[in-house]
Amino acid sequence: MKTKLFIPFAMTLFAIPVFATTARSLGIQDLVNRADMIVRGEITGSTAFYNKKFGMIYTRLTIDVKQTYMGRPVSKDITITLPGGTVNGRVQVVFGVPVIKPGEKAILFLQHSGTRIGIAGLGQGTFIINSALGRVSRRLNRVRLVGEEFKFPTGLTGFEKLLKTSIKHRIPLKK
Repeated sequence: MKTKLFIPFAMTLFAIPVFATTARSLGIQDLVNRADMIVRGEITGSTAFYNKKFGMIYTRLTIDVKQTYMGRPVSKDITITLPGGTVNGRVQVVFGVPVIKPGEKAILFLQHSGTRIGIAGLGQGTFIINSALGRVSRRLNRVRLVGEEFKFPTGLTGFEKLLKTSIKHRIPLKK
């Protein structure tokens, strides 16, 4: 009897898509309003480290800025810090934080937090560029978005046009 009940229950578990967390969907205007700086660049370096104070792994990414849409980067190369990463074989995954690798090109919506720079909206503020196809795609990490789903142009030219229009209508969020 127990087996008969267990099999349908187990099949139900496999039929439902599993997400680690849920977040409110952010559109380009939301991201522009949250960001201090928006850049297009190439990831040139990645270093993970363990922070004893917070008991967490963080990853520093170095970005070679090719274009600035909004704000002023302090130099041609900027460093952002994201929670999560791998140190000495220990992996820490933070849902919603994008995994970006050296060599990838991206448009990033950045915001300052004290002396650190992070990504506004985490994975929602990360758009990976596929240069060969001239397309952009969002980089989400185990997140299901709820609310009005934001449909962005996947062509790089259309995306940049929407971005520039959104910057003109920017209303910064109060901190």
